[in-house]
Amino acid sequence: MSATISETALRELVAGWIAQGKRVVGPRVIASPIGPARDGRVFYAPLQSSDQLALEGFIHPANAMKEFLFPKHEELYGLRGRELSSRKSSLFGRSRC
Repeated sequence: MSATISETALRELVAGWIAQGKRVVGPRVIASPIGPARDGRVFYAPLQSSDQLALEGFIHPANAMKEFLFPKHEELYGLRGRELSSRKSSLFGRSRC
């Protein structure tokens, strides 16, 4: 069984995750600090807003989701005063192998 979700509903879902404090990673257009040769390419990157989610046309990000699944460095928890805090993540836009 398969189901579809409208673009509006999808963006609302992503916005809800961001509002809950989750780290949401998805395909987005990035302006490159390296120079104009890489400007406007799509990369998997953390989203601060559902408007940043690239959904138009054929999306094939230039980087791999692997850097978010198996990060080189990951904060497991934080300590604020006497409270431990952690942050959940949602990885979005990954296709099957």
